[in-house]
Amino acid sequence: MNKTVNRSVKLRVLTANTGQDMLRQLTAVRKIIEVARRDPTVVGVVGLGRNTDESDDAAALLRTAGLPLVNTTNSSSDLPRDFPNYFGLAATDEEQTYALGLVARQIARKLERPHAIVLSRKDRNGDLDRYTAEQRDAGRAMLRAAGFALGPDVDFDLAGGASLNAPLTGICQAERVPDALYFAGRVEDVRALMRGLSETTGCWNRALTVFTGDDLTKDTFSDSASIATNVTLYHSSLAPLDRGTNPGFYADAHRTLRALLDEEKVTALAAGRPAYEDELFSSGQTVIAYSATAALYDAAARGDVRRSAAETWATLHTVELNNMPTGTIAFGPAKSSVSGHLHGLNIVKVVRPGPSAERTVVCGKPAGVAPPLTAKDCKP
Repeated sequence: MNKTVNRSVKLRVLTANTGQDMLRQLTAVRKIIEVARRDPTVVGVVGLGRNTDESDDAAALLRTAGLPLVNTTNSSSDLPRDFPNYFGLAATDEEQTYALGLVARQIARKLERPHAIVLSRKDRNGDLDRYTAEQRDAGRAMLRAAGFALGPDVDFDLAGGASLNAPLTGICQAERVPDALYFAGRVEDVRALMRGLSETTGCWNRALTVFTGDDLTKDTFSDSASIATNVTLYHSSLAPLDRGTNPGFYADAHRTLRALLDEEKVTALAAGRPAYEDELFSSGQTVIAYSATAALYDAAARGDVRRSAAETWATLHTVELNNMPTGTIAFGPAKSSVSGHLHGLNIVKVVRPGPSAERTVVCGKPAGVAPPLTAKDCKP
């Protein structure tokens, strides 16, 4: 990080591999703790950004070891409440569905008898994924609060990929076909969902609204199979790239990251487009990881003095980094309201009126203190 160049306390990053989909999270955390016991310069952890059945145990192990965790893209609503060593940069599932609910409520009011269903991955299907379970619960509460009558939840398994034929047949050929779905799945499940909604009798010729969480930010929606023509999709995004106050960051990072890639694999950014629209930044993970690392460094080197892990943990509560790529990075009270939180987010609308998908940011807020979003901000 260039912020360390003229300071005596330098940043050293040690990488820990948690395995595909973070299925080896506890193994990595135990190794981190082992290293920290013999190396006092290890003062905190950045990452563990996927919410799994091991996330609680991982945070607890780090707490016992005296190590703060600056989390990147884990949207769990429970972890920041349950673990004092947890400092999250991601809008939680409850915060995301609050913003989605501002859109959903306006859609429901235009329907005669608004009806919706929550469609989610099955629990205990081998992926240890807690994100989809928490998204399911938050999405259900959001739809109910928005005025939708809810049908029974429907789930699907992952045998050879998302198996959605039977669930969607049941949904689309029911006596009452829903106006909206809350999809508590992962980005890799979406093509199967869209194919089913565009082909299944009862749905293919019906306008449908799909709400879903931040995992869809990873999708560029660059091919025709990414969204059905009869679907309007709304998803949350954890990194409001267009709302930060440091556009120079993206230009610098764009040049640096592009230089690391094989030119044959690089898709040129269209002339005149801002650097943050490059696919390098599309998921938001690069920007959030940078911000999390900057926050940990700010606490660990406060006053240009190397701090211990305990001092770093305590000082993280006072971090306030302005002029960051998504706004101001700060850590407020763990029980801040879902409307007045300090996390940045956008709500994105995706449709396919022609051969290509169109993405539009409906509303959002930068990280830091900002006015809560309202229905007036978030027009469908």
